[in-house]
Amino acid sequence: MGQEVKLIVTLHSPGPFSGTARFQLPEIPDTVIIRSENPVVGSNTVKGQSLITQRHEFRIFTQQIGTVEIPAIPIEYESKDDFLGGPIERNGTTEAVSFESKQPPGTEGLDLVVTSASLKVEQKWSPAEPREFEAGAVLTRTITRTANDISAMILTSFPPPAIDGIRYYSGDPQVVDKKERGVVTASRTDILKYQFVAGGEIALPEISYAWWNPKTGKVERVTLEGVSVSVTAPPTPPEPVNPWRWAWISLLAGLAAVVGWRWGIPWIRVRARRWHEKRHSPEAVAGRVLVAACRSNDAQAAYTAFTDWRRATGWESPLLPDLEAEVADLSSRLYRRSDSSQSSWSGTKMEPAFRAELRSRKRAPHRQKSIRASLAPLNPGPAHR
Repeated sequence: MGQEVKLIVTLHSPGPFSGTARFQLPEIPDTVIIRSENPVVGSNTVKGQSLITQRHEFRIFTQQIGTVEIPAIPIEYESKDDFLGGPIERNGTTEAVSFESKQPPGTEGLDLVVTSASLKVEQKWSPAEPREFEAGAVLTRTITRTANDISAMILTSFPPPAIDGIRYYSGDPQVVDKKERGVVTASRTDILKYQFVAGGEIALPEISYAWWNPKTGKVERVTLEGVSVSVTAPPTPPEPVNPWRWAWISLLAGLAAVVGWRWGIPWIRVRARRWHEKRHSPEAVAGRVLVAACRSNDAQAAYTAFTDWRRATGWESPLLPDLEAEVADLSSRLYRRSDSSQSSWSGTKMEPAFRAELRSRKRAPHRQKSIRASLAPLNPGPAHR
């Protein structure tokens, strides 16, 4: 059970083969059939006639117990009767075959039985040291499994941990079956990321992985050690701003602008115009839309408004960790393609993180360095070409 079984199919032709042979592989429950990429071309003599051959290899892995039936496989291919003629369509059918699959002792509790005599499991952490982090930081765990007698697609992912104070992300695994000098090496690399969102002492768990070793005749098991980290709690978010404050400011500014325009006070008119331009700038409008989306817990609107704000500002400096973490969480929820993850999103943390980002940029003007000057015009005229 779980051990590689090879199925060899050899095609014969009086002349060269043309194109690629087509096999109608059957669907067998709890069984996968993997076709090798390139057939081996050779020759054979049958009843005194010299024929050209194509040797196709298939690798079969099953989780069934008992007799596994491989029904007849229809095949279509093209070949020539001689080296000068044109290709001729041919077809044939293999014979049905079967083999016995037995469950190895001690594997009854395993979700999937992986059978290998050469399996190796390794892990590394990044960063390796230190083990002290601030809230919002990310610790990456890379786990690699390799073997010469299985397929990489047999190696499944690791279940997500249930730990308070972290967000867990699992990137797309790197799954490779590499054939060199007739030996197929299977490799799967999983990249697990832990983002710390709360302070305190956090223990990332060890991971245990088990498989059946037919050479030793027993279940092999490796335990990947976990780590304990110390996380500094995030700063206390500022108190919510009174929503009526901006209404009063807008009213007073409007009155001042009207009075100044009526009595001809130039500096009032200039200030009113600058204030109006600033309030209606793309970044200001996007910022207000973002705050409104956070208060209404509208994930899609918040993400769109944040993108508009980021584009309007054009700043190349990085975001503060709190806002970076909230944007990452929002993006993850949107692209899970799950309505429940979007509907459960709350903007109560993202709004104060965004306001803290605005205050930080206001206090540190050097963070406002624009990257627009370094970009070429989108539609350059003759002078820019």
